[in-house]
Amino acid sequence: MVEQLFRATAYLRNLDGAVLRDNPALLEAARFLVAPPVSEDDLDTLVGHRVAGRKRLPAELAQSALDVLGAMIDVIRCPWLTEGREPTQYEAKEAVDWTTGLLAVEQLRTERRTESAKRQQDAVAHRSRSGSRTAGSWPWSARSAIREPTP
Repeated sequence: MVEQLFRATAYLRNLDGAVLRDNPALLEAARFLVAPPVSEDDLDTLVGHRVAGRKRLPAELAQSALDVLGAMIDVIRCPWLTEGREPTQYEAKEAVDWTTGLLAVEQLRTERRTESAKRQQDAVAHRSRSGSRTAGSWPWSARSAIREPTP
């Protein structure tokens, strides 16, 4: 996905919204071009519309997303952009590998958080089904946690 984004944008020298319009999944990789990477929620806020996670991305929103991200691209990772030239073969490979690594780490973190939350939910559900306790029969409720004012 990252290499596809780099190639489709001439190694980030041509940030044309048509690239994301035609393949909105590339927006996931594009969020990791900046340092630090931009979360989906932050990108939505910066663009002013929900752009992350869409199956179809209108051309104007795709361009807005690339304009926002383009202004924040990590120029240490992509020095050719500030020097107005094509990347060397080494620079291109390093930038793709670096971005791919950042994306992979974040995907792994998300997966682990999701797995952990799922295990916790399953444990609570199991606990609530075992023994005499069922969902809704806990020894306290939100109502019992609020004390009535004393006169």
